[in-house]
Amino acid sequence: MAALSGLCGWAIEQEYIAGTNPTSDIKAVHENDRERVLSEEELVEIWLAAGDDEYGRIVKLLMLTGQRRQEIAGLEWAEIHVTEAKRQIELPGRRTKNKRPHIVPLSEPALALLGVLRDDPPKHVFGDYSAYWSWDWSSGKAALDKRIAERRGAPLEPWTIHD
Repeated sequence: MAALSGLCGWAIEQEYIAGTNPTSDIKAVHENDRERVLSEEELVEIWLAAGDDEYGRIVKLLMLTGQRRQEIAGLEWAEIHVTEAKRQIELPGRRTKNKRPHIVPLSEPALALLGVLRDDPPKHVFGDYSAYWSWDWSSGKAALDKRIAERRGAPLEPWTIHD
């Protein structure tokens, strides 16, 4: 809606269309707003079922850092800074939703998931290392949901990775 309104406003300014913005009377609808928040018990179930493969480590890092999935799935070794003075991910603006640089502190468990930093690492932490991890998110989530249901005897209430 915002993009269409902006386009129409620009077209009016450029005199490609005349009159008022045709989107001005349309009420914005937020159908995808999520209100689901995972409980501590659910987070534990997800953690235990996530496993230690790349998808599982990504899910766990999402839980530990609160970052968006593409920020962690596309994590580059050059963005990870671990010294005596700092232990953090430094995301450049080109990789964040709001296009602003973002610093993410790293806890001991997060550092353990990232493993040992290398002197000459590949570009990406996950994936084939030349390009970021591009797993089929829905297949990974379905497999995780199945492991959770098997582990606890019942599935969790519907949830998303974003939750």
